[in-house]
Amino acid sequence: MSIETNLETQQLNSTVAELPIVVIQREGRWMKLPTGRFVDMKAHRVLGGIVRKLAEERIVSPSIPVPPQRLVESGWPGENIQPKAAKNRLHVALSTLRKMGLQDALITTPAGYMLNPALTMRVEAA
Repeated sequence: MSIETNLETQQLNSTVAELPIVVIQREGRWMKLPTGRFVDMKAHRVLGGIVRKLAEERIVSPSIPVPPQRLVESGWPGENIQPKAAKNRLHVALSTLRKMGLQDALITTPAGYMLNPALTMRVEAA
């Protein structure tokens, strides 16, 4: 291997290692933020449900936002919530997720919300 090829490989490996990554547990029980910080979501059932739905939809359709109603259904399954209350609950939940460390990962669009497609994401079973 030439010195130039070895340097190019090292540069590529260092670039890949620097990409931000978020790791989400499949059921939304925990997440590891791009900063490396671990967040236990077991005490935050609603937030875990929302993160789980965002991750599922990111895998299926990376650039398509999740409509607010689907996030409400994931965060508060089976609950019959008035539209204004649902909008408020979702707003508070997403604000909390941003404060927990997803501020750069969570994108708001007119059609809904999604995890940033430029962010590397991994879903883990454990």
